[in-house]
Amino acid sequence: MLRKVYQLLQSPITKVLGLSVFFTSTVSSLFGTGFYLLNKSFWPAFFIATALQLLFFVLYNTVRQTSDYETISRIETDRLNAEAKYKVKLGCSYCKIANVVPIVLNTENRYKCESCNQINGVKLQFISTQITTPITTPIPEAISSIIAAHSPSMQPSSDSPQSPS
Repeated sequence: MLRKVYQLLQSPITKVLGLSVFFTSTVSSLFGTGFYLLNKSFWPAFFIATALQLLFFVLYNTVRQTSDYETISRIETDRLNAEAKYKVKLGCSYCKIANVVPIVLNTENRYKCESCNQINGVKLQFISTQITTPITTPIPEAISSIIAAHSPSMQPSSDSPQSPS
């Protein structure tokens, strides 16, 4: 039981929360002490300062999370846009000169030929293929086994007479 409490106290989140509570209490105590020195009550000032700090932290964290979310969304959009662009070497349909053309998969693609200045369209075509099973037997062994399997029928037997050549 004590080991679990010790592990909990050693975790980084516990340390951060402890420091946060310490600093919040210190600021509230200073605020309460200031009111006490002005002949006002300590505890109401302490609780008001604590509540104002918590409200400020909630507002600050909300603004920060919104800003972080917008930044992450922008970075993700930029990454997706960058991944959607490819460069392909294509021959012009008018002059047959090769051009390096940026291709975006989710838009209609056109390019101006660098040689003849004609506008070309790009048509993308995808085809499916069969998946083959790789041969696991090394090729020399496979050839040897095929030759061995067919060799008795291919060569004349030793007990039959051979004709002189």
